[in-house]
Amino acid sequence: MKGFQSIIILAGLLTLLASACNDDPGTEPDSIEHEEANMVVLQLINSANPSDTITATFLDKDDAGGNPPTIDTLRLTSNASYSGAVRLFHLHGSFATELTADIEREKDEHQFFFTAKDGAAGRVFITPTDKDSKNLPIGLKFTVVVGSGTPTTGKLNVVLGDFDEVAKDGINHSPESDVEVEFPVVVN
Repeated sequence: MKGFQSIIILAGLLTLLASACNDDPGTEPDSIEHEEANMVVLQLINSANPSDTITATFLDKDDAGGNPPTIDTLRLTSNASYSGAVRLFHLHGSFATELTADIEREKDEHQFFFTAKDGAAGRVFITPTDKDSKNLPIGLKFTVVVGSGTPTTGKLNVVLGDFDEVAKDGINHSPESDVEVEFPVVVN
């Protein structure tokens, strides 16, 4: 009889533990809000020379705190083409949570917009290569084409539009964005 009582007590404890792990039983995994990215990593691989790999990172360690973020410069070669990818992370203390898979999973509600500014405008052209379920761009993967010309500097504005409240059309920005960063650009 003692063994039977132990099984009943153990079953009760497991039921209690399972219900304690889910604070809101109405919360579905798809409705959980993803964390805000405070680290954006762009990686470019030169199509003609795969050993020419460029990685540029935007990192805001204290999120919206008072310290400025650290931002790497994108150093591009004139008259070159690159395949690119963007990865998102949320750093908290010494731990990093990658958010890229969240954006991929919610691709119908997200799109990256890339805008070359200043001296990079008219020289650096970025085209998303991945598509959502409606055949609209996502921008986690993209190509970069750098036109020929004299050395110049500029900026690359990267915005992750969030289309939870408005319809995504693949062209227009959403009123809400999850990420907005600017990378300095040098074209040689």
